[in-house]
Amino acid sequence: MGHEFGLYEIKSVIEDAVIEDLLDTMDQAVLSGFVDEVSDVPGRYRFTHRLTQQVLAEGLTKTRRTMLHAKIGEALEQLYSGDLVGHSAELAHHFGAAAPLTGVSKQIEYCVMAGEHALATYAYEEALSQFQRAFEAKVGQSETTVSADPGNTRHIDQQTAEILYGLGRSQRAMATFQMQDAWSTLSMAFEYNLEAGDIKQVVDVAEHRRTTELLARALNLVPSGSHLEGRLLSRYGNALNFEKGDFDGVRDAFHRAMTIAQEMRDPALEMRTITNAACLDGEHLRIHESLEKSLRTVELARYVPNPQAELLARFWAATAHYSLGESSHAITHAAACLDLANRLKAPSQLATALWANETLARMKGDWEAARSYCN
Repeated sequence: MGHEFGLYEIKSVIEDAVIEDLLDTMDQAVLSGFVDEVSDVPGRYRFTHRLTQQVLAEGLTKTRRTMLHAKIGEALEQLYSGDLVGHSAELAHHFGAAAPLTGVSKQIEYCVMAGEHALATYAYEEALSQFQRAFEAKVGQSETTVSADPGNTRHIDQQTAEILYGLGRSQRAMATFQMQDAWSTLSMAFEYNLEAGDIKQVVDVAEHRRTTELLARALNLVPSGSHLEGRLLSRYGNALNFEKGDFDGVRDAFHRAMTIAQEMRDPALEMRTITNAACLDGEHLRIHESLEKSLRTVELARYVPNPQAELLARFWAATAHYSLGESSHAITHAAACLDLANRLKAPSQLATALWANETLARMKGDWEAARSYCN
């Protein structure tokens, strides 16, 4: 068990345990000051001090402690069979500790599950930690070293590619200090899936790697006018803008992506594409066009939650409104942008939102607020 645990979790581990006996034992532990009851959650307890938990654990031999972790993991699998994702981090911990005796298969399975869950809930540091553990366990299991050369996929299997895909997305979310690692990791996942012929996964990886070279290779694999092509074109336009400054090529890619989104009635793809187009217009000082597209994204966000796209739209809406002398609207969008960044917790997005709010506060002459955003 961890620092916090439940009565039924204990019962699932101890065979033939009687709830009344467990309650008596836990009552004594509470009265003795070893554990506390979790407020408002009957049947949940936590150690009063982590040192208490550590001392109890160190009172067991290493073999017994390892076997106990395995038993706890198996019991929790049964107890939480209806919600393994929600308890995947806990399961990954126990099966990881049990790995010297039971192997790493379940540790890897639950680390990947916990990593995906963390990414979905914007817990990027937790995701990075889980995928790193999965990767280390996988490499240790195969006793091989994954080459740093993205084109060398000799030691990569499907599970390793899945881990690399999660690891790369986690590294990218923690930008910018791990961006180079993210590009290398995602490139390896791309090359493996390309060799394996898994086109859908190739597209998934390419959407996150986002270079013209990789996206162009992926575009050559998908049917013209397909939903997969629309997803890639939406990203390809961005890559063309950043890498080549090809304004006409970018607009064509976005137009084709938008056509596919509308034909397939896909508001999520429309939202992503129109947000990217708003950024393009803003960067080329097409203020009114950027504002119109940004406000369309904000409207779509009411029906299709995409906080990353809405954050960018709020930023460019704030920028456009300020450029047009509409400071009150700019402040409203900047504040919403910061709320979204605090929710997402990605360093680069938080920096963008803070910069927007600091700039508006400084231009307004509110130096105290501007300094608070800088700090």
